[in-house]
Amino acid sequence: AHDFNNLLQVILASVDAEVAGQVTRLRHHPSIVIWCGNNENVGALDWYADSRSNRDRYLIDYDRLYEGVIGRRVRELDPGRPYWPSSPSRAPDVYTGGWTEDDAGDMHYWSVWHGGKPVDAYRSVVPRFCSEFGFQSFPSLHEIETFTTPDQWNVCSPDMEHHQRNARGNTIIMQSLMRSYRLPADFRQQVYMSQLQQAVAIRTAVEYWRSRRPRCMGTLYWQLNDTWPVASWSSLEYSGRWKLLHYLARRFFAPLALCMIPMESDQSPVTDDREPASWDFVLVNDRREPVTGRLDVELRTLYGALAASRRTVPVGIDGQEARSAMRLQATDLPTAATELFVRVIWTPDEGSSVEVTRLLGVPKTMALPNPRLAVRVDRDGAGPLVTVTSEAPAFYVSLDSGTIPGRFSDNCFTVMPESPVTVRWIGRSAVTAAELRSALTVISLGEIGA
Repeated sequence: AHDFNNLLQVILASVDAEVAGQVTRLRHHPSIVIWCGNNENVGALDWYADSRSNRDRYLIDYDRLYEGVIGRRVRELDPGRPYWPSSPSRAPDVYTGGWTEDDAGDMHYWSVWHGGKPVDAYRSVVPRFCSEFGFQSFPSLHEIETFTTPDQWNVCSPDMEHHQRNARGNTIIMQSLMRSYRLPADFRQQVYMSQLQQAVAIRTAVEYWRSRRPRCMGTLYWQLNDTWPVASWSSLEYSGRWKLLHYLARRFFAPLALCMIPMESDQSPVTDDREPASWDFVLVNDRREPVTGRLDVELRTLYGALAASRRTVPVGIDGQEARSAMRLQATDLPTAATELFVRVIWTPDEGSSVEVTRLLGVPKTMALPNPRLAVRVDRDGAGPLVTVTSEAPAFYVSLDSGTIPGRFSDNCFTVMPESPVTVRWIGRSAVTAAELRSALTVISLGEIGA
């Protein structure tokens, strides 16, 4: 016992020195908002038979380390920033709950990915702060080419299963796809659809939780990047290439956001696979200044024709507020939801507009036309410009640059036949328009299964 206590004191002294060094080194960085003692260790007190049967012993050791050493040192060296004992946690000195309860502290929500619930289940909770949640996708085809050969381009192949961060990961991706989308026809389509599904899943959560401001005041999705080329929860691949999620995140995390929330009643959002009774359009303004402007609303058929008269709704929102601006009732639709999509454009009196284009039905139930996309690459003084045209409305259009490293100024967007979309290529090295055009591929939701 004497030797153990001596060893324990050595360990705690080592931790104390490490915390002092790191806090002193990092405390001047303005990007640090909060110090957190650990990840999920409070929850782990109830995960294992040994910690449950010896809870007092584990709780004492936990408190000695995370409050007695780490918390004390952080508060001493950086008193201007809060110290949060664990993520998730209900509050300091509270050692129960927090894992599945959304009424206090922060929350990790994994019931969709690990629990197998539908993406709509993100709306079943309203965390005060969701500090971890996520959904997986495959890396891009070019990233896959760096660790395997075409004979392994199958989600069940040994190489694809080895480059997977979760034992059930590939199965979850494919099973979840079939819940909402048509089965992809080949491996390239599977890769694209996995990234689209991931982007839509995280967008579903963030839009709803932002619409519930001020009850929910923050979200952090897991995860940003990868340490090797792999299927994972990241929005950036190992090479730095942007997944579709990373492009969409710039929109759904923007200071001005337009959120579309399917509702099953006047007060309750859709949390499962049932059809919405209405769709609530919520404005979110994270800026301090109020914003006035208008909403322009269009209901269109899947081939792009107007299905009803355009509506214009004047709107205003205070600073740091979320406010419902309009409700679209399913009973007011001119035809079945599976035959329609909606475009809503929020145009502030000052600043850039925010656009939302969404299908009103579950994608696999909708007869989406093949948009027959075409791509042209031009060049101006700043570099290559990529223009995408379509013969029919094209949803979630994705450009891929093949082996050429870099990204696009935008991606995963809607293209209307009358409105081609032009984006800029942002490369890591000089590339000609001809070289980029030769490497480019493009795909959209309307081509899946064909």
